[in-house]
Amino acid sequence: QATFLQHASTSDYGCCYVLEETTAMLFVTAALVICFSHVTAFRSEAEDLDALKRPLAKTIADSGITFHAPPPANLCWGSPENWSVQDPDESGGSMMGVLDFQACFNVADPISREEILEAFGMTVELHRSAGKSGAEMLESHNHRFVAKKIVKLEVKYMHKVFHSLCQNPVNNSNERLLAPIYYLFQRCDMRPTAMQQNQGKQHGWSSFQRLDSPEAKGLWRYCEAWMVMPKFALDGGGGDSATETWDLKGRQVAPYGLSAFNILQSQDQAFLEKYPGGIGICSYDEFKKAVVSTVDILQAVDVYDYSLLVLIAPTGSEHTHCSSSNGGLYVDVANNPGDTHANFCIGVVIIDYLGHTILGATRKLGVNDAFVIPYAEAFLRDTVGTCGKDGPGAEAPGTYFHKRCR
Repeated sequence: QATFLQHASTSDYGCCYVLEETTAMLFVTAALVICFSHVTAFRSEAEDLDALKRPLAKTIADSGITFHAPPPANLCWGSPENWSVQDPDESGGSMMGVLDFQACFNVADPISREEILEAFGMTVELHRSAGKSGAEMLESHNHRFVAKKIVKLEVKYMHKVFHSLCQNPVNNSNERLLAPIYYLFQRCDMRPTAMQQNQGKQHGWSSFQRLDSPEAKGLWRYCEAWMVMPKFALDGGGGDSATETWDLKGRQVAPYGLSAFNILQSQDQAFLEKYPGGIGICSYDEFKKAVVSTVDILQAVDVYDYSLLVLIAPTGSEHTHCSSSNGGLYVDVANNPGDTHANFCIGVVIIDYLGHTILGATRKLGVNDAFVIPYAEAFLRDTVGTCGKDGPGAEAPGTYFHKRCR
């Protein structure tokens, strides 16, 4: 299970910002920026902390989220002197906690809370993801980490994926390609559920840590979180960093004509135009095994629309040394069969595995299998030449990656 580092407690030690929101979603981003700047300003002045002990911003009613999760460096999540969460709205039904997910992601060198606080504790850039969700993203000032805001069903599926990993352990991180999540800074509104009122506080803590469990009773609908992960970086040796980034899904066909809704859109066609013969990976057998193992996990929890993030870094060295300074990538030496140039470095990881925004609807309609199974089969067929767990395993024509290395 996830290590539950702290839970909310009542204290005279205040740390949160002051902002009352009543109408527009436009103010949500501003609230987070104000929260962050206020916390930074008061962090070194203990006498002023009481001035910040007021409720966190409330969101508009139709968002379904009453209590926003403040960014990872907010002192509400604790400090090195006292990692206990300080939540001024605990008595109003708010619950805050930080979950450590590193063990089941097989993080070789665990990241400490101090490192996260230091990395995000200075001015950071708040922007929107270029992906389909348009989620709010924070990049740490040292460029080691990113934090992505997730809400509702995404938070539930983060729990589902994590606990599936825990139940199916592997020996090292290279046996799977899931982008690792270090910490989840999670906040939920407990009031819409019967847990606090009827089943006691301890039951509430338990459900808070297992939003994918039946006992959570839909609590995920009232949750928001920041998930902290590495910022993926690839080094080709000699200081050369990644010059190409690809977001691949396999050549997918969206069921029910949903391509009009930008579902399953990717860069596959452009990738194939540049690499018509695919890319040869030196440790292809290990790579293929990791891809299949990862897709098995995602298919088992009914997730689709994940992506294979591919980074490519040039190198002028015959004896290529490839590495990832921030971790999280499957790194290897590769080459382009249609090019006579030297080997290059490649870094690969599966991202965006919390499901598409229509996942809730497809589950409710009972048509999820029409998305999950064909998606997994096409993803495996095109990336590593496998047509599914029980299908043919021979390398298929047009496979993006294959076993070939100089």
